[in-house]
Amino acid sequence: MSAITVDLSMQYCGSGTVGPHVLAEAETLRETGRLPFMRLTIGEEDNLIAASTATIRKAAMP
Repeated sequence: MSAITVDLSMQYCGSGTVGPHVLAEAETLRETGRLPFMRLTIGEEDNLIAASTATIRKAAMP
């Protein structure tokens, strides 16, 4: 699938540490036609490092 980023926002909430695994979780909040609205969180254990929201436009297949 090809896609174009329409909107992207990133908020940095804290810092990570060396050692624990970093986990990124992405979820689709809503999808209308060709526009999925996404949320991403990045953290380690109980520590939130960053959060992001994005709107993506799916490109038409040739």
